[in-house]
Amino acid sequence: MEERSPTQFLCGEDVVMKKLLRNMAVVAMAGVMASAGVMVSLGAVEHDMLADLYQGTMASDSGTYTTQAAYPLDQCHEWKMKAKISFFHSIDPGPFILHPEGAGMRVEMTVPNVAQVRQQEAEYDARIQELVAQTAGMTKEAAIQSFRDYLVAHCEYDYGLTGSLPYDCLIRGKSVCQGYTSVMCNLCHAAGIECEYISGTVTYNGQVMPHSWNRVK
Repeated sequence: MEERSPTQFLCGEDVVMKKLLRNMAVVAMAGVMASAGVMVSLGAVEHDMLADLYQGTMASDSGTYTTQAAYPLDQCHEWKMKAKISFFHSIDPGPFILHPEGAGMRVEMTVPNVAQVRQQEAEYDARIQELVAQTAGMTKEAAIQSFRDYLVAHCEYDYGLTGSLPYDCLIRGKSVCQGYTSVMCNLCHAAGIECEYISGTVTYNGQVMPHSWNRVK
């Protein structure tokens, strides 16, 4: 966390180790071993804050919004990743500027080109609802298989490592593992199916690389 002023703090950008992601597509090949990953989950307060931030920035003409409430949070806890999974599907959200107030923080963020982002988010949400509607009457297992088959057929792995957003996967059709995993979470949640986002590593040819995958119930 970098100090901006006596009363404001900026949550820095996530560090992306792209060189370790270069061979992520091999997870479908023999010889790949996945480690025990860590579930990326939103606490209730984080969820409320990010929902507030998403709704506020999307409604703002300028794309800049500061939460009206001061949330009892003292620092950023992987907010960029959590925001991409659950709310901001078509942009890399952040940075998050924290304004201390009482025992909590008001959070500020700016969405550049907010009018375009609104359109992209609406397009993404509509595709999610369309795919979920196609599973009406299916068993949970059949719906999960349907989502999986769609993503395999309509999204290719991005060897250039330029796309990691849910929007990249579902709409543009090209993404690394994070995009696939986020979309699967969104599809399952929209269908009322429990789904977790797991962040961990895989080992391939002796090299340990970051990876993400889903766990459904």
